[in-house]
Amino acid sequence: MRVLKSTAGLGVIILVVLAVLKGRGIAQTKPPDAVYVSQTGHWIRGDFYQFYQNMPEPTLLLGYPITDELVDPVNGRKVQYFERARLDISQDGAGGQVEIAPLGKLLYVKGSPLASVSQNGLGCRFFPATGHRVCYAFRQFYEQHHGEEFFGNPLSDLEMHQGLVVQYFERARLEWHAERMPGQRVTLSDLGRVYFETRMGDWTLSQPSAVEGFPTPQRAFHLHAFVDKLLVSSNSLGTLFVIAHDPFSFPARGATVRAGFVFPDGRQNTYQLPPIGEDGISQMDFVIGEMPPNQMVEIKVDVHYEGQTLLASTWFRTPNISP
Repeated sequence: MRVLKSTAGLGVIILVVLAVLKGRGIAQTKPPDAVYVSQTGHWIRGDFYQFYQNMPEPTLLLGYPITDELVDPVNGRKVQYFERARLDISQDGAGGQVEIAPLGKLLYVKGSPLASVSQNGLGCRFFPATGHRVCYAFRQFYEQHHGEEFFGNPLSDLEMHQGLVVQYFERARLEWHAERMPGQRVTLSDLGRVYFETRMGDWTLSQPSAVEGFPTPQRAFHLHAFVDKLLVSSNSLGTLFVIAHDPFSFPARGATVRAGFVFPDGRQNTYQLPPIGEDGISQMDFVIGEMPPNQMVEIKVDVHYEGQTLLASTWFRTPNISP
């Protein structure tokens, strides 16, 4: 795990905005120990900033900050939440160290095994420390993005969680999205956001910081759509889930939701789902009727809220053999 020694002074830091880094909405400061992220309206400061700057792909691996630095009420450490991770300052005999919190370990609940995928082939890598393998595109993503250093050891094999193929690691979770282009199908889960929403519960901590010269961050909502299972038999029940929230974890309450089911023969059925609720979720049960085996159905979801239209998609297919 990558760690940085704490060297933050106690003096007052005079923050002078110099530039906005191209395409990232991040303002750098002088002296270089703080950065303001305009997408979410939060600062990354001091040791957290130094750690962030020394990561090879900080936006990919951590995402944007969803809080400023704060003191965790459970362990008393200084922490900062990002979309995909949490950074902690631990205390030891040599002083503070910044480390990535083991959110994968803290959040892991065993899912359904993925027996249809062989995890013993040449494309797999075995980890003796935990007895699990990382295979195929997941292995490629893990090794390409310094997985041993930033994700840790695997805690599971490939599993199904809420309609997604995933694999848990000590400090991360990887997801498989078959609907995406090749090379973009493996992504990191937003474990920092999930842990913050489920374990912290204090939304005021995610409110943006006001900074002179920067507009109030736009409420660019996040939309996720998934089905409860990827294999849906003819005339059996499936459930579509739609989740919409803003960058500060507040749900898009009351947003209108529509879903279009696109079948292999070209026909499309459109349904109006219930509005997004207080928990940020809308859901709908569906029955697909008679369909041949091994047919894929794409679901296109659009959500309308505060003058914005958000788009997402997911899919399921019928089993290879009819029941």
